[in-house]
Amino acid sequence: MADRAAKAMNRFGLVVNPHSQRNKRGLPALREAVQSYGDLIDYVELDGIETLGRTLRRFADAGLPLVAIAGGDGTVVASMTEYLVRQPDLPRPAIAILSAGMTNMTAADIGLKGRADKALARLVKRFQRGEALWRSETLRRSPIVVSGGGMGPPQAGFFLGGAGIYQGIEYCRDRVHTLGLEAGWANAATMASLLVQQMIGGRLLKGQNVDWRWDGGEKQSDSLSVVVATTLDRLVVGTRPFWNQPRDPSQRSGFSVTLVQKPGAAFWWSLPRLLFGKADRKLNPKGCHSGEARVLELWMDSPFTIDGQLFDCHATEPLKVELGHSFEFVRI
Repeated sequence: MADRAAKAMNRFGLVVNPHSQRNKRGLPALREAVQSYGDLIDYVELDGIETLGRTLRRFADAGLPLVAIAGGDGTVVASMTEYLVRQPDLPRPAIAILSAGMTNMTAADIGLKGRADKALARLVKRFQRGEALWRSETLRRSPIVVSGGGMGPPQAGFFLGGAGIYQGIEYCRDRVHTLGLEAGWANAATMASLLVQQMIGGRLLKGQNVDWRWDGGEKQSDSLSVVVATTLDRLVVGTRPFWNQPRDPSQRSGFSVTLVQKPGAAFWWSLPRLLFGKADRKLNPKGCHSGEARVLELWMDSPFTIDGQLFDCHATEPLKVELGHSFEFVRI
C-alpha cells in the first residue's frame, strides 16, 4: 500500500482535449513530448468531453497529486464542474492548465504560458525535482458556481459575462476567429473593433433589463450593458474591469463583480481607468457598481457566458453565482 502511494506521488495525470483549437495543430508535438517522459505521465486523450468525468475519477483513484489539463476554457469549465458539481466527492488535486484552446483567458491568468509541449516540459522539470518545489509555485483560486435561471445543470468556471459581454463573444466568434488569429491578437482585435463600433454608433451596449441582488441585500432593477463576475485577476489583453477590492487576489473573500448601466459620454472618458489598473483603485463612476461578492443573483431574460460557453437564461427564477471551493494552480 505504501509503495502504491509513493508511486502515485511520482506521477501526474494529463488530460487532453484533442478538439481544442491549438491542440488541432500542436497535438503531434505534445504526444511526442509525453512519450519521451516514459511512465511519469498518465496520459489520456478524451474521446469526447463526456469521458472527462471517468478520467478524473481514475486519476483520483490512483492518488495522483497533480492533474494537467491541455484544452481551452471550455475544457477547464468541464473539469471544474466535475470536481465541484457532478462529483464533489473527488479529492481536489493541484491543477496545471496548458493553453490549447481558442481564447485561453483562464490559462493566461492562472495557468502555464506558452505552447502546450513547452509548458509541459517546464512542468515535468519542476515535478521531477520534488513536490516541495512545484507546490511552492502554486496559487490558490476558487471557481464560481452558477446555477438556476433556467440554464440547465449547474456549471463551475472562472468568468461569467452577460449583456454586452455575451454580444461581444458572439461578435468575436462570427467576425474575428474566422480570421485565424492567435488568441491574444484575436482578443485585442475584438476589443478594439467593439469599442470603435460602440463609440461611433452605440450599437452593441444597448442594455438589458436585469433585476439583481448582491450578498442578500436589497433587490435592484437596472438596464445593464455589462455584467461581469469572476475570480480571475486579469481578463483579455490584461484588463482588470473591477475595482474597490483588495489588490491581492489571495486577500479577497469573494469574487469580483462589475455591473454597468448603459454608458454615457463620461464613461468613455473614464474607460482606461475602468479597464486597467490595480483592483484596489477607488472609483465611483456614475452608473457602475463594482466590488466583491460571495453570492450574486440575477433575474434576466438574456443569454450569458461562462468562460466562453454560452447559456440561455430566463427571469422566472434567479441565476445564482456563488464562490466554489478553492484549488491550487501551478503557475510556472
